[in-house]
Amino acid sequence: MPVTDVWGVASRTGEKLARLRIHTALDLREANPSEIRRRFGIVLERTLWELRGQDVIRLDDIDQKRQNIMTSRTFGSTTGRLEDLREAVRSHAQAGAEKVRRQQSVARAVMVFLSTPRFRSDLPQDFPSLPLTLPRPTDDSRLIVAAAQRALEAIYRPGLLYAKAGVMMVDLADREGMQLDWLEGQQTEAERQQSAKVMGVMDALNREFGRGTVTLGGRRQDERWRQRHARQTPRFLTSWDELPSVRMG
Repeated sequence: MPVTDVWGVASRTGEKLARLRIHTALDLREANPSEIRRRFGIVLERTLWELRGQDVIRLDDIDQKRQNIMTSRTFGSTTGRLEDLREAVRSHAQAGAEKVRRQQSVARAVMVFLSTPRFRSDLPQDFPSLPLTLPRPTDDSRLIVAAAQRALEAIYRPGLLYAKAGVMMVDLADREGMQLDWLEGQQTEAERQQSAKVMGVMDALNREFGRGTVTLGGRRQDERWRQRHARQTPRFLTSWDELPSVRMG
């Protein structure tokens, strides 16, 4: 069996393997794991171990909850406007909070970071970040977005062009088994239930009618920070709006 027929081994990788006299799946199976990892990375090394019949991903790892959740995107075009950065951070914070709720967790802190274009040597460079502790562990998008906006205000530098922004949910804990600290701001049971209802309705509407149906804050048409999709493949089979139109003369 040619090594390029193994799932995950592309033709370019196959060419590099051929230089090491690895032409078949058997050759890859008998190769040195350390050498494969050094030259090609851990993914191909895992493929080698799977060819030897060893499991490399345990089932309990799949269900393990993440301790941190990062949401970030490179902008469609650089921007130095604080309003654009606010919208980007607000969008990432909401997406991160939704992921926190999805795994039944709460976040104790939130971190915001910005990045200027790394490969533009003609522009000033800045890569600031700031973590902020939340008033209490929460999965409420309103509290998380508010904290993220405060962190943004602290690290933003006027006059610079930024190409990326991101928000990380930090120090996640299980929602049900979390122990409260008497020094943290306490939340009454009524407030907790009200927050859960509001967030539940928001998530349900976004699942039913599409992401972004219900958001915190409005959206503008000229959002410079959103990614461009000029070369996106048409979605003929999944979107009514993109069905091709045919007119008969």
